[in-house]
Amino acid sequence: MNTRQNGSGASPNIGSVLSPQQLHRLIDLHSTWLAAKPGGQRLDLSLRRLEGCDLSGADLRRAKFSGAYLASSIFSGAVLRDADLYAANLDGADLVNADLASSDLRGANMRDARLNGAALRNADCRDGQLLTGEAMSSRALGSSQGVDFSGSEMSGIDGRGARMRKCRLRGVKLHKADLRNADLSAADLSGADLTEADLRDSDLSRANLTDARVDGAHLAGACLNGAQLDESRLARADMAALTVAPDVASTFPAQVMAHRMWMQSSGRDGMRLELYGGDLRDVDLNDALLCAAILRRVDLSGAQLARAHLQMADLSESLLIGAHLEEAVLNGASLLRADLRKAVLRRASLGRLQISGRSNPASSAWPANLVAANLAGADLSGANLRGANLSHADFTGALLRSAVLLEAKTYKTCFDRSDLTAAKWSPGCGPDHHPGARSLPRINPADRPSS
Repeated sequence: MNTRQNGSGASPNIGSVLSPQQLHRLIDLHSTWLAAKPGGQRLDLSLRRLEGCDLSGADLRRAKFSGAYLASSIFSGAVLRDADLYAANLDGADLVNADLASSDLRGANMRDARLNGAALRNADCRDGQLLTGEAMSSRALGSSQGVDFSGSEMSGIDGRGARMRKCRLRGVKLHKADLRNADLSAADLSGADLTEADLRDSDLSRANLTDARVDGAHLAGACLNGAQLDESRLARADMAALTVAPDVASTFPAQVMAHRMWMQSSGRDGMRLELYGGDLRDVDLNDALLCAAILRRVDLSGAQLARAHLQMADLSESLLIGAHLEEAVLNGASLLRADLRKAVLRRASLGRLQISGRSNPASSAWPANLVAANLAGADLSGANLRGANLSHADFTGALLRSAVLLEAKTYKTCFDRSDLTAAKWSPGCGPDHHPGARSLPRINPADRPSS
């Protein structure tokens, strides 16, 4: 998920209100700034409360509205190209014929907005949350699921190349919308009106098109892999040259590269790696940058992941049998119900990840989640599992020599026949003392059968 920290520390509940005179004075200064004349100033209305304001026809190119409350405001005919609308609230706003090309709309709310004839070319409408103040949870603005356009009027929009991954477009009117090359993957288009819409070369993989109207829609070159759709309705669309995505392995290197760009640009460029299922056995990902990647239910058996950066990655229910993860960094990662039998995790880090922006150090660490993971026969010699949640995990016959398990949660964790020589535990919290753990005999390394 894309996140942004507001540097001012201001609360969204106390955004100051501007009078119409003050607002138009700031817009005049912005016009001077756009013209590169002396005395100009870029318009910055971040976190301001501007409900119902009238900015119709205004030149607001590159203006900053991050986290602003703009519900029911009027932007009809306004020019908002390259504007920063990150996590802004535009519910019920009038954006008819507005120019939003290349604007940053990540995490914005646009329920019941009117966007008929608006330009959204190359706009970024993916997920995004603005963290204001010091607490992450109670002061997060925006959306973790893409922009919410539910109930909006978007007929005739120019959305070529728009990034609308995971956007909520339930019941939205997109009649004759131009969405060529748009990324609508995993978007919710249930009940949407896509009649005569141009969706050529768009990505609709895993999109929800249940009850969507697609009569006369152009879908040539579109990708519909994993999409939920009504075949009887789809039959009335133009399906010429409909594409099927190639196998996962052939496209994966490009996805990894795009994810690296996404990480290095804080979500501005590239794309987060999200993969649900697929065969990536024996893939070479040594030293890969995969922080916050989603690789759920993926077969990574035998994969080479030595020194890979997988902080906050989601590997839930994935197969990592015999995978090589020496010195890999998995702090804060989810390995929920993952199969890591005989995996090599020597000197790997599977502990807590410190989260910046929190004032309370006790709540600033996100632990690795290995609940119900299978690590039977795995080699975790020298691994750091400090604070990890190991509840119900199976370490039968695993090597945990010199491993750090301080503050780890070991409720009903199985360490049968595991080698815990020189392992470090918190006082009274080791497997021999934990009431939920099974009998945990330590074996002599000399007695271990040779491989």
